[in-house]
Amino acid sequence: MEILKLLNIQYKYPESLNNCLNNITFTVCNGETVGLIGPNGAGKTTLLKIICGLINEFSGDILIYGKQIQKYSNIDLAKLISYIPQMDNYVFDFTVEEIVAMGRRPYINSMGILKSHDKKIIKKVIDMLGLDKIVKKRFLNLSGGERRLTLIARALAQETEIILMDEPTSNLDLNHKIIFMNKIIELKKTGKTIILISHDINLVSEYLNRIIFIKEGKVIKDGPVNNVLNEESLREVFEIKNFFVCENKITKKPNVFFIPEKEV
Repeated sequence: MEILKLLNIQYKYPESLNNCLNNITFTVCNGETVGLIGPNGAGKTTLLKIICGLINEFSGDILIYGKQIQKYSNIDLAKLISYIPQMDNYVFDFTVEEIVAMGRRPYINSMGILKSHDKKIIKKVIDMLGLDKIVKKRFLNLSGGERRLTLIARALAQETEIILMDEPTSNLDLNHKIIFMNKIIELKKTGKTIILISHDINLVSEYLNRIIFIKEGKVIKDGPVNNVLNEESLREVFEIKNFFVCENKITKKPNVFFIPEKEV
C-alpha cells in the first residue's frame, strides 16, 4: 500500500540563488526500507526535513495516505512520522530516560503525564537498544554513540509508521552499527516504513531493499538495491574512480570496494 508520495518537490534556501531540490518525485509503500544516497550537499537532509514538516516553504505536493501533508495537524503528523536528526542541538541536559520519553509527546495530555502504557513503551525501547544501564545519565555526559542511540530510541518510542533517519549509524562502533541495522529488519517486519540517509553504501546494500540516488537536488537513480547499486551509478553520482562493485557471495548483495591510488 502506498504510504508516502512526493510530487515535484522544489525548494530554495532564502539566501541561495539556486534550488536545493529540483522536481523530486517518488513513492514509498508500507514496509519499504529506503536508502537516500548521494554526495554532501545533494539535498538529502533538506528533503527529510520537508517530509517530516520541519520545512514548509516548498513547492510541490507531499501526500501521506493520499492526504496532503498540510492538512494534518502537528499532533497527527507526529503520530505518523518520526525523525532522527543528523546532529543533536540540546541546550538542556536531560537524562536518557527523559529524552526517550519525549517520543510519547503526541500521545499524552497537556499536563505531560505518562500513563502506564507510555512507560512500558519507553522501557521496551530502552531495553531493545541496550540503554538500560545509562538511563539516568545526562545527555551531555554521553559519548557520541550513546547520544545517537538515545535519539534513535526517542524516535522509536514515538511509534510512528514512517521513520526518517539522517545518518543514524554515525558515531556508532561496529558492534552497535550491526545491532542497530538488525533492529531495522525487525522494524520492517512489523510494517514500519524507513527512509534512511547514510554514507555507508555497503550497510545500506545489505540491510535495505531500495536505494534512491540524489545528486544536486535531483533523483538520479531509484530502484531495488541489486538493480541500481552498480559501478555506472556510482560514477555518475559521486564522480569517483579506482573502485569496483562485487557481489557478497552469502547475501547476493552488491558491495563497493575501493582501491588505494598506489595500487592502481
